[in-house]
Amino acid sequence: MASSTSSPNNHFLSFLLSRFSDRSVASTRRVFFRLADRHVRSSVVTGDEGPLEWDEITDRALEEHLLAFRGYFERELRSRGVKDKEVVPLWLTGRRYEDMLAIFSISLAGFVPKVISTLYTASSVVEMLSPNDNSATVVVSDPAVTQMARESLAGKQTQYTLVELPDLSALPPVPESASIRDNFPSVFSADAAAIYHSSGTTSLSAPKSIIISHASLLNNALHKMPSCAFQGSYDSQEVVNTFSNMALVATVLIETAAIAHGACVVHAPFFRDVTPDEVLLMVKNCGLNRIIMFGNSMTKHLSAARNNETLWNTLKAMRQVTYCGIAISDEEDRYARKNGLPMTTFYGSTELGPQLTSVIGTEENDMLVRKAAGATTEFVVPKDMELESSQAQLYEAVVSASSPEAPHHTFIRADGYYHTDDLFDQPAPGLYRWRGRTGDFIKQAEGYPLFLNAKHIEENVQIICSDFVTGAAVVAAPLGLPCLIVEAGSAGRDVDKEGIKRRVLERITPFNATLMAHERFTDSRLLLVVDEGTIPKNKMKGNVRRPATAAAFKMELLALERAFREYRKVNGANGGYN
Repeated sequence: MASSTSSPNNHFLSFLLSRFSDRSVASTRRVFFRLADRHVRSSVVTGDEGPLEWDEITDRALEEHLLAFRGYFERELRSRGVKDKEVVPLWLTGRRYEDMLAIFSISLAGFVPKVISTLYTASSVVEMLSPNDNSATVVVSDPAVTQMARESLAGKQTQYTLVELPDLSALPPVPESASIRDNFPSVFSADAAAIYHSSGTTSLSAPKSIIISHASLLNNALHKMPSCAFQGSYDSQEVVNTFSNMALVATVLIETAAIAHGACVVHAPFFRDVTPDEVLLMVKNCGLNRIIMFGNSMTKHLSAARNNETLWNTLKAMRQVTYCGIAISDEEDRYARKNGLPMTTFYGSTELGPQLTSVIGTEENDMLVRKAAGATTEFVVPKDMELESSQAQLYEAVVSASSPEAPHHTFIRADGYYHTDDLFDQPAPGLYRWRGRTGDFIKQAEGYPLFLNAKHIEENVQIICSDFVTGAAVVAAPLGLPCLIVEAGSAGRDVDKEGIKRRVLERITPFNATLMAHERFTDSRLLLVVDEGTIPKNKMKGNVRRPATAAAFKMELLALERAFREYRKVNGANGGYN
């Protein structure tokens, strides 16, 4: 229940008050294995990382670092006129321990961090900086991006002042008596805690700003993420890894939950997937006992582990092996569980954080997701998607505007709900299976509620044709006809496009037999072959950006669609996709 009064206990970092309360424990208990500065700096400056090394950070060291950073930002921002609860943009690489210190300490100083990653283009960042959300005209920048920031902001209508992220070692030492309790900010539960940005999976434009409340972040730290990523009870300390860029919300969600849970966090590389050898190194050097990663990275590790007994046994000995962000196949999940891996997955979003989780176990229902502790997800039948009995009914995950974890009111639709656009079926009461997004389902024929699952077809085409196809997308052409786009890889460059189409259709014939008639692609006239790397995808997760794909190939799809409709008109054909 959200509090209607202002209190330090409402702050999303209020769990620090108890974590740091016992100085004798705080001086020895580990909270971070921080990637060594020499590793991070070399990766940023030269790209030559060298072997991973870590520095151990205790609770007390973290408290001192936060206090030093808070003091720095209080001086630098207030001297430039930034007021309490004003939004402070941070332009960060997302690769450094100091990025986390900056995000937390700016909030502890009474401001609202607006976190922007260098994963976005400079032009997108300038658009994100538009002062339409109570933003200050002071921008905190990593030294690595200061010059780019100065050049990008020069000549703009709004005059920005840059404040560089400090070097932790250069800040004055914190007095021994100093405590995080000193001047801890008092907030309302509904107050903005931070602003992050969408990853741009399906967007045609710049990533959207997402305001996240203290109530939502605190609920995540205390309830939702622990029920997703810290299943089971153990006497010894939990040790979990980061799995995303520090400037993206996923890392903050796992870090705050881990700190609140008394766990320790191992910083994995923030700019690429961790390798199997590095997983083994994190276990050996840091005591990693829970691992979490995006689904596409998990698929690679499971594949490698099947041929690496040491890696498989290491994963098997974990307390939990978790993937998120993008699904792996049911077959992969099932095989891992049946062979001893404590697999789980969870579903979430930038706007809401984690909402649904599977559980450790070998039964079929253990693979299905259910509401996480503290989640207020509801399931509704999407408009115009009431399906006939031959298809499983789909439900959209929504959250009521009255929920304390509901996103900013600007994301609430006229019906009073935040719509995730994520679809699930319900194989058993209260248990759900993710089926894709509303944009993944393309309606087949006017007047009939029949849909094809574009994502399911894309994934299978890429697997079945992986030796000569590097990407696939199913989109609705401008006049509504579903079309299959495939990228020709290097192995297909010596084959003409019609030949590639024939090979794709031949390969997917057995797969077509598993689909309903209206879901099948059987005519080369509905296939478009494009160059490798031209299908727009999300940078972090690799998901196809379907609207952007349809826009990028609009003219080709329109020509293909018109020719196909003319062919059917002349020949009376009923083929193509059914």
